Amino acid sequence: MNDLISRQAAIDAIADYLSKTTYTSAISFLNTGALILARVPSAQPEHRWIPCSERTPEENGRYLTTNSSWGYFEVDWNVWINGEWLYPNENPVAWMPLPEPWEGRGRCD
Repeated sequence: MNDLISRQAAIDAIADYLSKTTYTSAISFLNTGALILARVPSAQPEHRWIPCSERTPEENGRYLTTNSSWGYFEVDWNVWINGEWLYPNENPVAWMPLPEPWEGRGRCD
């Protein structure tokens, strides 16, 4: 994700552009920019369940999965590697990226 820019850098670039343009051009720019930005995928991982029937992970790695086993659903983790689940017998039906690990100190007891 080296091509990401900070929110402030984007705001500064837009403010700079608007300070050098006419009102009509600015409105056109903002309308066009809004349409373009609406189509840009989020740089943040999705935090919703993604049905496997909709799509599967694009990158190898560990993911949270909702599995359909023995007539009920359970949440666990699974590994997506080279286009398939490492534990297919768990019957994953939906997945989402794992959250970032906690970086704090201490224990839960």
